[in-house]
Amino acid sequence: MLVKGTLRNVRYVTLTPESALALANVVLALHMAAALFIIFGLVTIPLGARLGWAFVHGFWWRLLHVAAMATVALQKLLGEMCFLTVWENRLLAVARHDPYHVPLIHTWGEQFIHVDLPMPFLVGFYTALWIYLIVLWFRVPPRLKPPAGLTRP
Repeated sequence: MLVKGTLRNVRYVTLTPESALALANVVLALHMAAALFIIFGLVTIPLGARLGWAFVHGFWWRLLHVAAMATVALQKLLGEMCFLTVWENRLLAVARHDPYHVPLIHTWGEQFIHVDLPMPFLVGFYTALWIYLIVLWFRVPPRLKPPAGLTRP
């Protein structure tokens, strides 16, 4: 439930702890989906190119994939935490959950998303993955239109 109020003629909404926890769960789910999307693309693009899967040449999902990986790499290069992690932690704070005493689903999700490795290693790793995707962009080029002979029903 949301609690509404006003402050100097400006309307604002304050989250109840229950609402904040529910939103933190949504942010965690989005974060895990983004991580799985990146992993899916890293595996599927080269495999699909080898096996002749036409969908790996789809322009828009490939562009989104490169952009997602670039966002992760850039955040690491800048030494910043992922914005989704920041949002989740802020929502957990509103829900009155210490980041180290959170519901089990958050613990599992965070263990899946965050690896406890030195930052210089992560910077190099994520940057190398992003460069790998750029190389794949040219080796397995995306197309705006499906290849000849491939029609949609």
